[in-house]
Amino acid sequence: MRLLAALSAACLCSAAALAELPGEAAAALTTFRADGARGWAYTQTTVDAGRKTIERFDPGRPEFVRWTLVEKDGAAPPAPELQHYRERKARRVLTAGLPPLKDQLDLDTAELLEETPARWRYRFHVKPGGGDDRAAAHLRATLTISKAAAAVETFALENIEPFSPAFFIKIEAMRTVMTYSLPTAVEPSHLLRVEAHVRGRAVLKSLEQDVVVTYSDFEQARIRKE
Repeated sequence: MRLLAALSAACLCSAAALAELPGEAAAALTTFRADGARGWAYTQTTVDAGRKTIERFDPGRPEFVRWTLVEKDGAAPPAPELQHYRERKARRVLTAGLPPLKDQLDLDTAELLEETPARWRYRFHVKPGGGDDRAAAHLRATLTISKAAAAVETFALENIEPFSPAFFIKIEAMRTVMTYSLPTAVEPSHLLRVEAHVRGRAVLKSLEQDVVVTYSDFEQARIRKE
């Protein structure tokens, strides 16, 4: 799933471009968080290449122990695997800090694909994250926005043509779709599901990736020391 983070890039959101969108759509983009609301614990279930991993994230715990490996391939993980898991997660915390996914959007390129009484569907070009970004020009982002809730329902990122993000890697097809709950009076919008598919070649091998990640059991975190 971290393929999504690798594709994230920094940019400045244009206030002028937001002003050209309908009020509810601009509000949805302003408050949108691709990874869901802060301050909420959840269970993450990942299915990748037929293997299933269940993890629990609790932001109320100290930073380096917020993730817990609950189950792997239908069984509780043994102690050595738990230790390796904690060390690997700790290293990820140290290298965290990529910019928000919404900051990839080039708001000046907003294209209204569809409008119904309930929602809009917009497509955007993707801004490069730097001079060495070889992917952005080949990608498009499509957002479905709820009018009533002024919130993003889906965020899709896909390529419009084959591209090579790195030497010896050729991506023929890539599509990632993130689905969100709508906010209520008592709960914010949550990331519910991420579905990612990649087809291409890496060196002389075929590259195929199909990953589905679901999020459930949301609870507002309570700060505690351990």
